[in-house]
Amino acid sequence: GTITFKGGTNPQVFVSLNVLAPGNLILSPSSLNFSSTGQNPASQTISLQNSGGGPLAWTLAATTFDGANWLNATPSSGDLQPGQAMNVTVSVNAAILKPRPYQGALSFSYGGLTSQVAVSLTVSVPPVPPSAAISLNQSTLNFTTLQGTNPAPQSFTITNTGNTTLNWVITEDQNGIVFAPTSSRSGSLAPNKSAVITVTPNVLQANAGTLAAAITVADSDGGTKVLSQRITVNIVVKGQGQASITLSTNSMVFTHDSLVTSSYQFLVIANSGSQTLNWVAKSSAPWLSTSTGSGALNPGANTLINISCDSSTLAPGSYSASFVVSDNDASTTAAPQTLIVNLVVT
Repeated sequence: GTITFKGGTNPQVFVSLNVLAPGNLILSPSSLNFSSTGQNPASQTISLQNSGGGPLAWTLAATTFDGANWLNATPSSGDLQPGQAMNVTVSVNAAILKPRPYQGALSFSYGGLTSQVAVSLTVSVPPVPPSAAISLNQSTLNFTTLQGTNPAPQSFTITNTGNTTLNWVITEDQNGIVFAPTSSRSGSLAPNKSAVITVTPNVLQANAGTLAAAITVADSDGGTKVLSQRITVNIVVKGQGQASITLSTNSMVFTHDSLVTSSYQFLVIANSGSQTLNWVAKSSAPWLSTSTGSGALNPGANTLINISCDSSTLAPGSYSASFVVSDNDASTTAAPQTLIVNLVVT
């Protein structure tokens, strides 16, 4: 505008000008750190304050170095008068991310200027939840004795392979309760600790034959998800003056191809009883045969036979058959024994 002065010589005019500083954005803190084991962590806040002399309008943008959309902030814009403050809430979506470190930034723009807040996120593998676990060093206990006597005791070991205390309990079926009692019925094990359980058969009054029982080890805590484990107990009670069949192995494997279509392996049949064994051997498949199908063995004696496989009429593939050796005497209680034969034809 124009100022016009009249009259007097050398008039004076005093002018006062108050210059206000522009708006200035102060951010606190300058960085944020989040950590997660797969769940979304609690949100955090950034304080915004206008330390300047004039109002300012601000906006923010969230960016991540990996390009994934895991970083969020609200509100994303606002206005601040001089001296005024407000908060921005920052959250991360860690549930969508794989375990590793992540980096991002929040960029605040105002009056042609930009300030940043660095954001770091560490996603870790979730911790293993507390759980006990039952491990047994045996799956089967086999006993043999003469009628009217008890066999020597055998033991198995319970180990807690979990990461919290195992309160274990043993249950048995009826045969187990009567014929295969255990030395302990329950107990507690810290992680990586073990307990030895002794099974002492009581078959003095049992008839000749084979007794089968089951011992189950379970977690006694209610609502548990710990898997129980089972041991099978077999007790062979031989009659006084009885034959008994023993095989040198219970399984054989043969491999044939277009050049080799016939081969054999040796099997030893022994009489471990106290009476003569009249044995007979039978195959379940036409490609499986033996050099000798029957015989007699005195107590303590054994014989060697050939187990032969012929794949000349078989297509390529895997085959399995059984070879059963039994007592040919109709009145005997000697248990038959089974040889499992697997044949692979290529």
